[in-house]
Order: sequence, then structure tokens, then C-alpha cells
Amino acid sequence: MKLTQSLKKKITSLKHKKYRNQYNQYVVEGFKITEEAFKTDQEVHFIVVNVSIAEDRKTKDLFSLAREKSIPIYDADDRDFQKLSSLETPPGILAVIEKKKEFIAEDGSYLILDCIKDPGNLGTIIRTADWFGFENIVIGEGSVDMYNPKVLQSTMGSVFHVHFIQNQNLFSFVRDLKKKGYQIIATSSDGDEEKVKVHQNPFAVIMGSETVGIDKEILKLVDHKYRIKGCGKAESLNVAVATGIVLSKLALK
Repeated sequence: MKLTQSLKKKITSLKHKKYRNQYNQYVVEGFKITEEAFKTDQEVHFIVVNVSIAEDRKTKDLFSLAREKSIPIYDADDRDFQKLSSLETPPGILAVIEKKKEFIAEDGSYLILDCIKDPGNLGTIIRTADWFGFENIVIGEGSVDMYNPKVLQSTMGSVFHVHFIQNQNLFSFVRDLKKKGYQIIATSSDGDEEKVKVHQNPFAVIMGSETVGIDKEILKLVDHKYRIKGCGKAESLNVAVATGIVLSKLALK
């Protein structure tokens, strides 16, 4: 089907948080993440394909999946797709998806993220958490929107595998976890360099921006502060890299 002007306008508007919230929908781009959306039973409203790749084998395979689920398929030319895409090099396929309800499990361990503003970092952290089996992610106020196009692209589909809530008051959240008996672990420049480990279950690990770190009031609630040992001259680690190191030592699976 030919893409209408109203749908073009809607897709373009979903680049902005205001309209993602208004429609309760968002856009993903690329074959892998679109296919993953189908496999994980996300509510896909429709897909758009660049006519220049419509005859490719992997495009036809994706069409088959879409038709199985009665998902409308629209086509767009190069010029239109370039305008619709949020990427410098558009992959030629995008999907408009309904936001899922934000929630985390009532029990189990948590990854808590304080003031992660870079979309690529947040997306990579989500992907890393998925790899190491951390399914419950709590995102604090002031962090980038989980549905930001660059965040979604960086997750490589892991956004569909985790549970998360965002825009949380982290001081209140962590304080409540303490009352429930959670052990709270955090990275900090003044932490010790012993091997980070879980002394009790359940637990939560907090990661903060490399620019400002974790809020000082939140750090007062922490049971164990951990500093990643290094031997070079760099002032700090990228937060996504640091998260990977810490989660690898606390992996649940």
C-alpha cells in the first residue's frame, strides 16, 4: 500500500517524546529489531519499507511474518524514507509499535540507572542487562527517554526482553528497597576495589552518569560502594562499559 500523507506526518512526529506520549507509540528501524518485535509479540501497528529493497530476500521474509499477523505494509520511495528515518543511513524498514505497559517484577534484583542522558549509553546498557539476565530496570528522572530512536537502535531488540519503569524518584525508590531488605550496591570513585559480590539477596545495583555520578543523597543509602580497578590514566569509564563490567560479576544466570 502507498503511504499516506497523514501517516508520514505521524511517523515523523514520533521522533519527538511529546508525540510518542500522545500516541503511546514509537518507531523502530532495521530488520533485526523489527523481526524481534514480531517474535516477541509486540503490538505492531504497521511497517514501512523502502521500495528499493522490496524484492530482497530478507524483506520478503519480513513481509511473510507481517502477513501472518495481519500487519499492514506500506511502501515509500527513497526520498520519503529519508525524511521518515531518524538514522543517517536509513535501513529501509521501520515499524510503528504500541508502547508496552511499564512495570517491574515485585521481587528479584534490579538495575537502577541514575541520570543516564546519552541515548547510545542507555541503549547499550539495556542490551548488556539483557545479556546478563537483569530483566528489571529502573530509570531515574532526568534520564533520556527509553523510546528515543537512538536508544532503541542501540538496544538491538533487547528493549523487548526486559521490564522497565522510567522517570522514577530514585531516592524514594531505593529507600523503599532498603525497607524491604534489599542490599544496595553502587559504583563510586571512593568505593573499594575488592571483587564486587552479592552478600545477600535480593539486591539492587545502581549505575550513574560518568559526568555527575550517582546522586549524593542516594549514595548515603548504599550498603556497598564498588570502584572498578584500573591501571591507566583515564579519569573515568564510559557508563555502559562500567555497567558491563559490574553486571558480569553479578550475573544472575
